[in-house]
Amino acid sequence: MDALLELVEPPWTAELLDAIAEQFATASVREAARTLDLAGQCASTSAEGRAALIRLAEVGLASTAPSVRSAALQALLAAESFEKGAAHYFEEPSWKVRADLIDGLELAMGAANPLARAALDDPHWRTRERAIQALAQRVPAPDPDGLSDGTDPRTRGAVAYLRNLTDETPDFAYRDESSPEDSSWGLSGRDPALVHKHLEELRPDEARALLDAMPAMLAHEHEGVRAWALKRLLQWGTPEHCVRCVELLADPRVPFVAELVETLTTRLDEDRRVAAAKRILDGGYGPRVQRWAERVLGQVAPSIVADSAPPSPQVTARLLTQVQEAAERLAREARTSATGGPMPDCEPDSPMPDCEPDSPMPDCEPDSPMPDCEPDSPSPDCEPDSPTGVSQRPPQRPLGNTGLLLSPLALSGHYGLPELGFRRGLEAGINTFFWEPNYSTLIRFFRDLTPEHRRQTEVVAGTFHADAKRVRADAERALRSLHLEQLGVYLLFWVRDAARLEPLLPTLQALQREGKVKTYGFSTHQRALALEHVQSQAPWPTLMLRHNGAHRGAEAEVFPTIKAAGCGLLTFSALCYSRMLERPHPAAPAPPDAAECYRYSMQQPGVTSTMSAPRSIDELGAGLRALRAGPLEPERVAQLQEFGDAVLARNRAFAECVRWR
Repeated sequence: MDALLELVEPPWTAELLDAIAEQFATASVREAARTLDLAGQCASTSAEGRAALIRLAEVGLASTAPSVRSAALQALLAAESFEKGAAHYFEEPSWKVRADLIDGLELAMGAANPLARAALDDPHWRTRERAIQALAQRVPAPDPDGLSDGTDPRTRGAVAYLRNLTDETPDFAYRDESSPEDSSWGLSGRDPALVHKHLEELRPDEARALLDAMPAMLAHEHEGVRAWALKRLLQWGTPEHCVRCVELLADPRVPFVAELVETLTTRLDEDRRVAAAKRILDGGYGPRVQRWAERVLGQVAPSIVADSAPPSPQVTARLLTQVQEAAERLAREARTSATGGPMPDCEPDSPMPDCEPDSPMPDCEPDSPMPDCEPDSPSPDCEPDSPTGVSQRPPQRPLGNTGLLLSPLALSGHYGLPELGFRRGLEAGINTFFWEPNYSTLIRFFRDLTPEHRRQTEVVAGTFHADAKRVRADAERALRSLHLEQLGVYLLFWVRDAARLEPLLPTLQALQREGKVKTYGFSTHQRALALEHVQSQAPWPTLMLRHNGAHRGAEAEVFPTIKAAGCGLLTFSALCYSRMLERPHPAAPAPPDAAECYRYSMQQPGVTSTMSAPRSIDELGAGLRALRAGPLEPERVAQLQEFGDAVLARNRAFAECVRWR
C-alpha cells in the first residue's frame, strides 16, 4: 500500500486519508507505519485535511505495534493535534514511543511542551533521560527547584541530575537516600538469570511462600521471572493477588505489565476474576483499575467502556490547558507567517541542536555490547567509506590462545545497519560480527553470503540464561538463524554473579567438543569477577569487558593479567553509548570524535577486538577510519583521558540519579 501511495501527489485529500484508514486492518506493520509517515508529510493543511489526518492517526494509535503507534503520534503532531498527542503519553506502554513523543512535542512546542516536565517520573529511565535532555536544552533553562516537590524519588533524582547539566560548575557528587528496590526476593545472587534459575528450582511449598511477591515480579526485567510468576499466580493466586496485579494497570507506562495482566485476568477462573472485580468496585481504586472491574462484571459493554473512559488522572486540566493554549499560539503564528505578516517576537525554543547524541548511558549497562538503547551519534566528520577506497586491510589479531583470528573492530547489528554496511565492513577487512536474535539486517547479510565468505567470518553470540538447556538452545538458534555450522565465540552475557559461571562450564565445553562453537567465555562489568576467573586454575578462554576513555580501570587492573594468561579479550562501549561524543557539562573540554574513541580501545595491549554498532553507512565510516588510522598519539591519549574523567563523573551521577531510580 505504501509503495502505491508514494505515487500520489501531495497534498493528500481528506477523502484519501479516510480511505486509507479503512484499509488499515489489512496493512502489515511496516506498511501501516510507512503510510502514517507519508500521511504526516503529505496531508492537506486545510482544516478538513488535518481532521482526516487526526482520524487516521487515531486508528494507528489502536495498533499493537509500537512502530505504528509512534508513526501515528508523529502524524498527530503534523496535524497540530498536540493535546491528543500529549494525552496519549500516559496510555503508551512503550518507553521508546513515549520518548519519541517527548522529542516531537519539544520540536513542535518548545518550552510550552508539558511532557518534558510530566515525564520526570516516568517508570523507564530512558524516557526520563529524554525529558531531562529536553529541559536542559531550553534557553533559558528552567528553574530545577520548581520541577519537583521532593516526594517522588524518580523526579527528585532527575531534577538533581538536570541541575548539574545546566550548571557551569557542576557537582556530580549527588546521592539519594532512597535505595533501589531489591528484586532478588531473598534468593541468592543478584544476577537476573540466576534469580530465574533459583525460582525454577524451588519446591512447590517454597515457591508458594513467595506468592505475595509475585505481582511485583510481573514487572521484573527478566522474561523468565515474569513468566514464572504468571504461571504460579494462575495456579495459586487469590482474588486479593489478582487485585494487586490489576492495580499495576494504574500506570500503563510500567514495562511488560499491561500484556501480562491481560493474560492473567483472562485465564483466571471466573470465580476469582469476579471476586477481584467486586473488591475493586468496593474500594477506592483509580479509573483504569475500575474499568477493568466493570468489564469483568459486565456493567457496560467493553467497547462503550473504552469509548467513554475518562482521561488519565495524570493528564490534569492544567496540562491540557497548557497544550491547548500553546497550540492556539502556534497556529496564530503559522497563519501570520503564511500571510506575510510579522513574525512573533519570540520563536519557539529550539529543543535539540543538530546531531545531538540521543542517549547518554549510565555507569552500568548490560554486557550485550549494544543493549536496548539509542544509536550512537556519528562524529561530525563521519562520511561514508567507499569499499574501493580501502587501500589496506587491517591485520587480524589472535584471540588469546583460542586459535581464532579476529579483526580489530567488530560490527554489531543492534541498530539495524543496512546490509550494504556489513558488506562494506567485510570488504574493508572486518571479519567479526556480533549477533543477537532480533538483528534482522545482519541475519539477511549472513544468509546472502556464499558458504566460502561465511567461513571467513567469525560470529560472537551469546545467552542471558543461567540453565544448561536454554544456554544450548540459544547457541543452536544462532546457528540456524545465520546458516552457520559453527559460532566463533559464545558468551554468557552480563554476568553479575560468579555462581552463574561454573555450573554452565560443562555445557559450554560440550558445545565446543561438538564443533558448534570454537571458543566460549563471558561478559561482565565487574572487574574483580573477571580477574578471579582469569587467575583460576582453569581460566576462561575469552572475556568481554566494557572499556572506553571514561571507564579505564580495567587497563591496569585486568588487561595485563588477561594477556599474561593467554585469554582472549573483547571490549565494548568504546563510545560510552555516545557520551564520549558530547560535553558532559558546559565547562568540559571538547570531545573526541568516534574514530578516536575506537582507536583508543583498539590500541590497548591485549585487546583483540572492539565492538561497534553503527546504524548507518555514515556512522560505519568512523569505524573504518579508525581501522586505517592506527594508534593515537600520546598527547591525544592524555586529552581523551582527561575528557573521559569528566564523562565518568557524570556517568556516576546519572546512574545514581536516573538509571537506578
